[in-house]
Amino acid sequence: MNWPRTPEGMRDLAAQLLELVGGRRDAAPRYFDFIPPGQVAPVKGWSPWRGRRIETEYVLREGERDTVKDGRRYLLKPLDLEAIALHLRGRERLGVYPIDTDEQVKFLAADFDDHDGTLPPEAVWREVKNFWEVCDSQEFIAHIERSKSGTGYHVWLFFDVPVPAAKARAVGRYLMEEAGALDENEDFSTFDRFFPNQPYLTGKGFGNLIGLPMCGEQNYLEGRNAWVNPETGDTIPDGAGYLGEILARGRNPVTEVDKALEDWGMADRIETRDAMPEHRERSGDEKLGTGEELETVIQRCAFMRWATTPENQPDVAEPLWYAMISNGARFDADERLHGASCHHGGYSHKECQDKISHTRRGSPVGCEVIRREGFSGCPRNGCEMPDGRIVKSPAGLAYWVNTRAVPDVSEPVRMPDDSEPASNAVESPMPTMPVEADGQGEDPESLPWEKDIPLYPCSRMPWPYVEEGWDISTEGLRMPARPIKDSKGKVVGMAEGDRIALRPIWVHAITKDMFGSRGAVIKFFDYDWALETAFIPLRRLSEAGGKLGMELRDQGMPLVAGKEKWVCRYLDDSANNCMRRALTANKLGWFDAQKKPVFVLPETIIGDSHEGSVFFQTNNQQDTACIGFNGTLNQWVQRVAMPCSGNPLLMFATLCSLAGPFLKLCRGESAGFHFYGATSGGKTTLLQVAASVWGDGTDPQEGADHTSIRKWHSTGNALEATAQMHNDMVLCLDEVGQVDPGELGNIIYMLSGGQPKGRSQIEGGLKKQVTWRLLFLSNGEMTVGQILAQAGQAEKGGQRHRLPDIPCDNPYGDGSGVVIKSHGKPVKPFVDDLKAACGEVFGVAGPALTGWLIGRIERDGFFPFVGKLREQLTTLEQKLREGIDLPNDGGRVVRRMAIICLAGFYAAQAGVTPWDTDEVFQAVVHVRNLWLKELGEEISEEDRALAYFRAQLLQNLALFRNIEHEGEIKDAIGLRGKGHIMPYTHAMKQLAGPFDQNMILKALLRDELLWAESGRLARKCPRIKGRTDRPRVYAVKDSFMGEPESMLDDPWESIHTPEQVW
Repeated sequence: MNWPRTPEGMRDLAAQLLELVGGRRDAAPRYFDFIPPGQVAPVKGWSPWRGRRIETEYVLREGERDTVKDGRRYLLKPLDLEAIALHLRGRERLGVYPIDTDEQVKFLAADFDDHDGTLPPEAVWREVKNFWEVCDSQEFIAHIERSKSGTGYHVWLFFDVPVPAAKARAVGRYLMEEAGALDENEDFSTFDRFFPNQPYLTGKGFGNLIGLPMCGEQNYLEGRNAWVNPETGDTIPDGAGYLGEILARGRNPVTEVDKALEDWGMADRIETRDAMPEHRERSGDEKLGTGEELETVIQRCAFMRWATTPENQPDVAEPLWYAMISNGARFDADERLHGASCHHGGYSHKECQDKISHTRRGSPVGCEVIRREGFSGCPRNGCEMPDGRIVKSPAGLAYWVNTRAVPDVSEPVRMPDDSEPASNAVESPMPTMPVEADGQGEDPESLPWEKDIPLYPCSRMPWPYVEEGWDISTEGLRMPARPIKDSKGKVVGMAEGDRIALRPIWVHAITKDMFGSRGAVIKFFDYDWALETAFIPLRRLSEAGGKLGMELRDQGMPLVAGKEKWVCRYLDDSANNCMRRALTANKLGWFDAQKKPVFVLPETIIGDSHEGSVFFQTNNQQDTACIGFNGTLNQWVQRVAMPCSGNPLLMFATLCSLAGPFLKLCRGESAGFHFYGATSGGKTTLLQVAASVWGDGTDPQEGADHTSIRKWHSTGNALEATAQMHNDMVLCLDEVGQVDPGELGNIIYMLSGGQPKGRSQIEGGLKKQVTWRLLFLSNGEMTVGQILAQAGQAEKGGQRHRLPDIPCDNPYGDGSGVVIKSHGKPVKPFVDDLKAACGEVFGVAGPALTGWLIGRIERDGFFPFVGKLREQLTTLEQKLREGIDLPNDGGRVVRRMAIICLAGFYAAQAGVTPWDTDEVFQAVVHVRNLWLKELGEEISEEDRALAYFRAQLLQNLALFRNIEHEGEIKDAIGLRGKGHIMPYTHAMKQLAGPFDQNMILKALLRDELLWAESGRLARKCPRIKGRTDRPRVYAVKDSFMGEPESMLDDPWESIHTPEQVW
């Protein structure tokens, strides 16, 4: 039998089966069979496969469906390749909902079975074969599958493209009538029904389902869910090969369906929608009761009375708040529900209305769930209806409104103490889907791990099935059993395998990074039963000496000493059979996951709709720990963003941090800003508010071990790794005065260049490099130029505009530093509160804005959204350049400021900041003006080069010999005659300093300040009194020095008649 043996082969087979059956892809029906805790009889049946739990506010993405159970919201598992592969491996039994959302199908299946168990097997087979022969005679290709029970059959007719379900059923009905299996009034003995079982969707659910064939190799070998030879009734040995044959040549052309129905006279017998029972799905606008009925419920239900009382609302936990709304949403009283929620800590009008709309699509949360969530104030025996029945949810108490008077209950309900006895449990209504056991027959309460740890559907445990031989359980991991032999070498039994790990460990996914290297996601429980994750390159499984085991121990994995190599063997075996595939990001920030942008953070992947498809892998987990979150966005807005209002520098620093994700979208470059000023002027506070956008904004003087603000006191190599950890965000560097002045210039170029120094590998070639793209903010008491001057360097134009200086002293001169508006507080307490807030509420604004951006990208499409973004950027850049004349390098700073301003606009639109667009723009303009004032008139590189050259000439004027006087000057560097100063050509490099001497000379020539000869910049000097030689010089007019130009006694007055002068 040619059953796939590799993950790739299994995925190919899954793709063939999925293509063949079609149907709905957004929900996978799954067969369940388990014994609930405390019961004896098993629970069996089919239900939509429930996936991970999601928050109430979660917005479904395209192709996702959800369900609500016991007040909790879950995603439904889609029918995809991963799910089908589990079915083909026999680890799950799945079906398919045949009718897609267009009410079309790709197959028709007839179900035959001996329901009473009274017929011999040959009788059932005879009728199946009779139907197959009729299909064959009518030139319809049919395939027979023996069902899971082994006594029934499915006869499948597959179509090459989807056909309307009503037409497919009409074809089936004609063929069944021809086979004598049914007539207008009766069913045949073994024929059960067609799949699809209805011609149209009713709107009530997904429609009926049918189990898929080929549920595992072992089942197939036993003849269950197996393809059958229609001539002999025997199992077709090569099921996988037969599936491929069906896909290639065993489907019915859809063109034959209409032709056959016309020829058979069935066109007028196609079922119509009018014949379907009317069903209309409830929408959020439909109300189920009156406001009077809701008041009755609130008065009669202790829970509803307690949860809606204003003084109690701050203590109502999220699940209980949801439970209150789910019951109140049965009634036409939205405003009453808002009033009963407005004092809740997480209340907003939108969120509350979304909860109301969502809960109206499901059932109200029952009393049993409410008690399980912690409310113990209900009557011991539950609440009675007028007829004595016990209600199963608070909403049921509305029945009292027209039967008995509402009792007078004026006392507010208090939440009972934990010491009070809990009320008796009341049986909850039968759930739509059965409650599955959290373990393989184990009591969930006795399991050592947290309840919210996700379970693998195949095993119903936190770990998947492992390959045959290995044994994984709560006791850890055991190696395969070994044979016991007698003295003659004969195997007489099997001994239990040695334990090699004291906690479960498994391979969760096989990964591939941006360089194509393969790795594995390893999950395990540590000593405290906390779930941990490790990322390893697969090549490490071949390491000798147990080094991988030692590293796993460091992360908390309890291993058995001396068994490390067996753990590697187990992981290698598990990796070979792991079906899950994922991508790994080697750095934070934007990551293209299968042509869909996601944003990687240490603790979450923003935009990863298929949770677990992208992982962040780094060897520096400790270094990224500071990029986390604490508190809520509302708290950050209240304590950090709002105090920054009215303070342009504080706002600008925050906007710089928010602009990190915009660099990629706007094709921005890595660069930064340097804030300088007097001590205690608020420079560190600027970095703190910026750092709080993405991580811990604690003052580095107080929390150096956990703040995300880094120190300049690092080598260039160390800052490379730091930059990678802040990709697409902000990098805050404190105290530039601590850096080696000789390295500062190169570090600026390195950080803004976006890539580390190239390094070779021992085995040859270059090492793989991880690049970055970020905005970096610096502070210190001196300008960048002043620090470079300490090393004898002049600030170059590239450095000046990659890290421009921004003065931090208050422009109004009141000595308050960066604070202009302290919002009614003295400046020092105001700054202290702001600094404290940055270390207590952080890491929420940046992710919130990025998530909002990804939502807009998914809604509008990447290229339309980015195109609009760049158009807006161009407009902003033009506005910021109005009234100022800047060269290209200065234009780069203005463009950077435009990106920051644009980020502020979008942050305001997303509700991440409380500032309006005008306030944002004025803050950016304010900083732009500070920068321009700092530049003065020497804005461009050329201006500064000419200024430096002029200063050098004036400083060294004593070393220029007057050509009209005799006498030499020791170490002369040039000549001077009335009207000109003439440095020797060999001295020009010294006078130009760090600037390009050719740029200086060409600028002088352009401005007619340099007298050249025949297009050459240098020329012979005039005759020198007392000398016969005439060295070559650069002749610069004295007017360049600021002296008035004079033509009297000019040695070059006959320049146009050189034979009289030279």
